[in-house]
Amino acid sequence: MSWIYDNKRIVRMAFLATLVIAIFGPWFFDRVPTPSSRPCSPPSVRVDDTSCGWPTSISLFYSELDNTLTGLISGAVSLNSLQQWLILLALVLLLFPFISTVILMSRGDHRYWLTLHRVGLGITASISMWIAWTIDSRASWVLWGLWLYLYLTTGMLILEILFARKAKQA
Repeated sequence: MSWIYDNKRIVRMAFLATLVIAIFGPWFFDRVPTPSSRPCSPPSVRVDDTSCGWPTSISLFYSELDNTLTGLISGAVSLNSLQQWLILLALVLLLFPFISTVILMSRGDHRYWLTLHRVGLGITASISMWIAWTIDSRASWVLWGLWLYLYLTTGMLILEILFARKAKQA
């Protein structure tokens, strides 16, 4: 454990690199209605009795997020339901660990940034856990990007708490 504490910067850099991989990995299924009598052709997988699913990366949502935010500012797009607002907020929050880790690495381990970082990790781990919980599929194992993100944020939160304990002892 002392090696990890002594090399927090390397651990955080590895976290950032793996976080990018997780965001570009599959998170959702783009469902295509397919009768159970017909097989799903790879990389599509059977997600339930009535449909096949094409694994889709959350990074596609981020490419659309820019258009949505521009449309909201200009007034060309309006979000009419609470669900649309919550999805937009969740997408923005899922980027927070990346941003907070970069800030920690550039500005140092200041108490304010560390607290924000830990709270953000907890919130984003909860969001990704909620997404994983709501996936109704036999093939959720295909969504490795989501699972990697969940394990990364949870693991990094635990490490940051252990870093704080070690710093108090020193």
